[in-house]
Amino acid sequence: MKPVLEAAKNEEVKLSNVVDLLAEHFNLSEDERTELLPSGRQAAFTNRVGWAKTYLTKAGLLDSTRRGHFVITELGQDALISGEEINNQYLKHFDDFNAFTKQKNGDSSKVEETTLSNNDATPDEVLRAAYKQINDTLASEILARTRKVSPAF
Repeated sequence: MKPVLEAAKNEEVKLSNVVDLLAEHFNLSEDERTELLPSGRQAAFTNRVGWAKTYLTKAGLLDSTRRGHFVITELGQDALISGEEINNQYLKHFDDFNAFTKQKNGDSSKVEETTLSNNDATPDEVLRAAYKQINDTLASEILARTRKVSPAF
């Protein structure tokens, strides 16, 4: 998340320009830049940068000036100066971010813990992983019950 803040530290920036800038910063290959999410609708890297921008905005470290454009706030400048690692755990220090995650996740604190504990996953990836885990558990339970019943079943 810190590179997104750094990209906006001097002026208003456009999200698509930040995506390109960060792809160059991280030396991503063309394949890495264009790798799609499982839904096939968006590049995974673009999605991650977008979520980073959303989370930073919800925490008050960035401010959206108009559609697709943003600037760093005083809080964001302070975060850069602090030298701390800027991740979901860091963002939990901000009430606005906590309100956003509670609203997004409903009242389930277990879901919130799962979502925020995995700093490398986007909400879409967390949701897919949770869905897969539920399906795997269900399949195991059905198989176990099927094995317990008589063959005449």
